[in-house]
Amino acid sequence: MVGESKRSIFVDLKLSNVFDIVVAVAESIGKDVESNKTLKSLKFKTKYGLQRVPVRIDLRPNDSGTDINITASSDDIWGGGARKCIDKFVDELEKHLNN
Repeated sequence: MVGESKRSIFVDLKLSNVFDIVVAVAESIGKDVESNKTLKSLKFKTKYGLQRVPVRIDLRPNDSGTDINITASSDDIWGGGARKCIDKFVDELEKHLNN
């Protein structure tokens, strides 16, 4: 992979609640979901155009909620596919959190 993009977001929920939501979002937009509740991380692949974009998510608890660190890699040098896939994940996460 050539282009990489990263984003961190904060969710005002406990880690135990957020993990299951993040897995559900990954399963709704991606394939080959591998989750590890002990390490509080997961990996999956999603598509952007003809690219298969690997995405890694790491969850970290903090005093008032959970930090979600998202990293994606794409075939384009500018990381546009990676950014778009992160945007897609964040949009879907917001939908799940608002329900």
